[in-house]
Amino acid sequence: MRFIALAFFLLLALPAQAAIEPAEAERICSDPSIGDKWIPGDLFSVQGDVKRFLENTEFKGTEVVICFSEDTMATAWGMLWETVGADNIFVVGVSKEFGEAMREHLYAVMAHEVAHLVIVHKDGACDKYRRLNDEVERIFCEHDADWVGSLWAGKPAILAALKASISFGEGREYSPRFFTNLEKRIELLEQASE
Repeated sequence: MRFIALAFFLLLALPAQAAIEPAEAERICSDPSIGDKWIPGDLFSVQGDVKRFLENTEFKGTEVVICFSEDTMATAWGMLWETVGADNIFVVGVSKEFGEAMREHLYAVMAHEVAHLVIVHKDGACDKYRRLNDEVERIFCEHDADWVGSLWAGKPAILAALKASISFGEGREYSPRFFTNLEKRIELLEQASE
């Protein structure tokens, strides 16, 4: 009996094995579909937040890979990485400068990114807007993610993150569309009922 108790104690004391090997995370973060400027690393310790938000979705228990970049024009993004013969992986990108500037708002940003997973739009419209450059559809897709994210992180937190994103963009070479879209999303979320 003591042997079983000791074996159980030793198993508990062992560090948890990461499900995603470093080489696999490296392969995912450097995949051409993501871009060539991303490398694996949870620079801002957001993986726990992402996993907590995933518990609100059909993707409970999905593994998470965090990528970061030195690209000064990048912000944050999230995507479901479909794997062959295995479970999907949720991949999140956070640029170093955006993460540092938005540190107190990253919880809300991660809620927004995960919220994209639970939004279902007619004909996959949210996936298409990126390719078709449909600004109206883009704002509504992003607003829907803001709204769902606000149910998890709180409306004040999402609004603060959107306003902080505008501040982050000031003085950078973002298009006027970047600011207009954020301002419209703030307006829509302020008007949305909870």
